[in-house]
Amino acid sequence: MGTLPGRLVHVDSPLRRYPYPGYLPTSPDSPLPEISGTLQSVVVEVLRIDDPALWPALDALERYLPENAADSEYVRVLVTVTTHGGTALTSWTYRYNAAVASYRDVPDGDWARLYPPDLPGDVEPVDGTNPDVTTPDVTNP
Repeated sequence: MGTLPGRLVHVDSPLRRYPYPGYLPTSPDSPLPEISGTLQSVVVEVLRIDDPALWPALDALERYLPENAADSEYVRVLVTVTTHGGTALTSWTYRYNAAVASYRDVPDGDWARLYPPDLPGDVEPVDGTNPDVTTPDVTNP
């Protein structure tokens, strides 16, 4: 578990039958009104992906088209995550790529508090505290 600077919005879209989070990196000087303002914090899980063949499936899930980012619902970007243990990790995440003016903020930036995850018991997050879990290889995608 960790955090990264940004905003989280609650997306209700006809593209999916369920609500989902939209991550927006905030910046006080952003030219986009929907992502400007006070810096906030978003709670994230950091998982290591060792098999590069998984990236196309993840990109498809997030509706990211590497060859056409402008028409993608999300865009994969590198971010710096600070783990709860204080370790800074460079990691991939998906930034929401659509207008968000009508979507509600997730005030505390914690999507899992609204919708607890249903992950298999053997998934272990990268949090900087377990010596058997290493940082992500960000050079793969």
